[in-house]
Amino acid sequence: MTTRITVSLPDDVAAAVQEMAEQHRTPSVSAFVAEAVVDRLSRRERARRWLDEQLAEARARDPEGFDKTRARVREVMAQARAGR
Repeated sequence: MTTRITVSLPDDVAAAVQEMAEQHRTPSVSAFVAEAVVDRLSRRERARRWLDEQLAEARARDPEGFDKTRARVREVMAQARAGR
């Protein structure tokens, strides 16, 4: 199943992808965009799993230090969100 959506691209990017489709270097503009989105989602998921593993290892090595560092990171992020 697919869902049709409208996506805006910078002119040069759209032209490059259209040229690739015309030269049969990709099945279609839609296929190219879909593949790019799937690749990006996959990279994000791999990065999330890696980070989860790293955090679990850090917590196992030094639970108290991990909790202190996590609290400090949350404090800094809250300040950043508040525009400080």
